Amino acid sequence: MNSSLALLTLMRPKHWVKNLLIALPPVLAGKLNHPDALIQLALGMLSFSLMASSGYILNDIRDIDRDRAHPKKMLRPLAAAAVKPLHALLFALALLGISVLISWQISKWAVFVLGVYFVLNYTYSTFLKALRFFDIVVLSSFYVIRLFYGSVLLDAELTGWFLATTTLAFLTLSTHKRFMECLVSKHEQLPGRDYVKADASLLQIFSATYAVGTLVLLNMHAFFVLQVKSPVFFALVNLCSAGITFAYFDHRKNHSDDPVERVLKNPLLLVMGALLIGVYIWEVMTHL
Repeated sequence: MNSSLALLTLMRPKHWVKNLLIALPPVLAGKLNHPDALIQLALGMLSFSLMASSGYILNDIRDIDRDRAHPKKMLRPLAAAAVKPLHALLFALALLGISVLISWQISKWAVFVLGVYFVLNYTYSTFLKALRFFDIVVLSSFYVIRLFYGSVLLDAELTGWFLATTTLAFLTLSTHKRFMECLVSKHEQLPGRDYVKADASLLQIFSATYAVGTLVLLNMHAFFVLQVKSPVFFALVNLCSAGITFAYFDHRKNHSDDPVERVLKNPLLLVMGALLIGVYIWEVMTHL
């Protein structure tokens, strides 16, 4: 692996897809009706992506010895000795500086949210990820922070309904991630985490509960807040939600604990997810 490819791999660009969440608040608030707004959103997403990548690299530096003993993580550039730790550290600091500089040109509040994310992410990687169940809350908060970042980028209001629904959805993903780790682990206790294989059943219950709560809030928001009356809308939303749930939670076909991999490797899930989001955003936009 050449040095340029190794550095790019260190950044984990496939995880940048998570930063599409940043666009949700501006889209739902109808703020993207001007080219300048689109440019500002794109710069903000780039800034957050670089910040997240710097966090990934710092985490890899800290866990280099542990990664070398892991069957999959041993292939990462640092664990495989394709990049020297010092070079990785300098690269991470450069990404961090560029990220802050970009956000500073957009909004001082954007820099503040970035700072909260970075500190919480570093603290999580240091010791919070070893706290049973609480680590799921922190992991879910990373997604919520992305929504707040999108909100401050273009002054888009976040409603209680929106945050309640999305937070439950994020808790679903984070809890299921831990469930899959317990399910496929060859060890009685997960390395570096305070979970044992017996926790899988409890985590599965939590994940399913949060998923049901998400769907209930989604329907309640459409009916009581948006006052949608169309039976076609509710049929599409609930049928797509059921399909997404079945496709995502089918661990017999996909043993990955990474939400990004589980989504990107399932074309049917992508189609149903796009349809659900498209239908719902269309309905929200008509009520602005």
